[in-house]
Amino acid sequence: MSDVQATQHRTSSPEALGKASVLIAGAGIGGLCAAIAFARAGVPVQVFEQQPLPVTVGAGIQLSPNATRVLASLELLDPIARVATRPQALETRSYRSGRVIARHELNAEWTNTMGAPYLHVYRPDLMRVLIEQVAGYPNIHLAWGTRVDAFREDDGGVSVITEKGEFTGAVLIGADGIHSRVASGLFPDVSPTYTGQTAYRALVRADQLPPGHYPVQATVYWGPGRHIVSYFVGDYMNLVCVVEGEAPGKESWVEPASKAAMLAHFKAWHEPLVRLLERADPETIYKWSLYDRPPLPAWSRSRVTLLGDACHAMLPFLAQGAAMAIEDAGVLSALVTPMLANRKVDGVALRSALQDYDQLRLARTHWVQAGARRNATVFHLKGIAAWLRNRAAAKAGHRTLDRLYRFDVETNLRNFLAQKK
Repeated sequence: MSDVQATQHRTSSPEALGKASVLIAGAGIGGLCAAIAFARAGVPVQVFEQQPLPVTVGAGIQLSPNATRVLASLELLDPIARVATRPQALETRSYRSGRVIARHELNAEWTNTMGAPYLHVYRPDLMRVLIEQVAGYPNIHLAWGTRVDAFREDDGGVSVITEKGEFTGAVLIGADGIHSRVASGLFPDVSPTYTGQTAYRALVRADQLPPGHYPVQATVYWGPGRHIVSYFVGDYMNLVCVVEGEAPGKESWVEPASKAAMLAHFKAWHEPLVRLLERADPETIYKWSLYDRPPLPAWSRSRVTLLGDACHAMLPFLAQGAAMAIEDAGVLSALVTPMLANRKVDGVALRSALQDYDQLRLARTHWVQAGARRNATVFHLKGIAAWLRNRAAAKAGHRTLDRLYRFDVETNLRNFLAQKK
């Protein structure tokens, strides 16, 4: 795995960018995809990232076809695919015996039917690709170590206030994650609630695994009060181990954790699973207390809107956090770009486009959030409830995944605009 390397710091004055530009708070997956989408259409973009350098730790990311279709439209799919792994199936197994409960094929026939692949990628590798792509656009200015502290609007545009100065553009996108300052400015009363669940994340080097024992697929092991997800990302196997009952901790996926603490939750599980956890590299083990937030009734106000975790932080039980942010970026850029075609921005039309963005995305992301929240319970059932779940898992799972993965941003947008006429 190669570390993410910082691109040259590039900042611009408000005058250089002009009021027809897009301001983006946050250089995560969604923020960078949005920046590229706008830049491809010739729109100037200023991205502000509070971290002084790209974060070089992280976990696996699952990119399902609903996301990779958008990446293909942005000409990002090929470079990402070169650092990604293509799983052959999604599989559910018993925590006690390893028996297969349900299987969803991701073979070549399925990929052709979907028209886009399913990919697994290590987050630092994905970020490196996105940052390299951003560096190729002269109209994207990426400022590291620059936090958006506040914003204000007037009839001529929206301004962000940072310790390095004030920057003005036509629209502000808060893509600054679960602790979004932009979201707090729009919705100050929304607060997270601890779910009672903690996710341990770890990596195992592939060359430390017995040859042929672990197929290239995503596997989830269901057990009472906990579950494990495993899949390959390049030279590593990525592990996510979710447990119930721990005291609330930080809502951060870079909080170090001990191997002993992780193993203590899975002593009675299928022996090969325990052996797998024992092979985890101690330097890669982190834990993340899982917090939930109520769905927001709206994401936009005047010239300010939100994207990704800033507006719909996802529990990780449908593996759709990154995918939803990528979908957001595709929809938002398509709706807003026509409003920024010249130096004189029509504020009324821009606000209307942001309202359309809300209308298009709210129902979709609310459904995915609800599905992830439901899985937080379903994965951890016990007794007769678990037995009934296992009998229904294959059929119910196929329906949900089919609806999730077949969603096409461009078709959805085209149908919406046609209905507006």
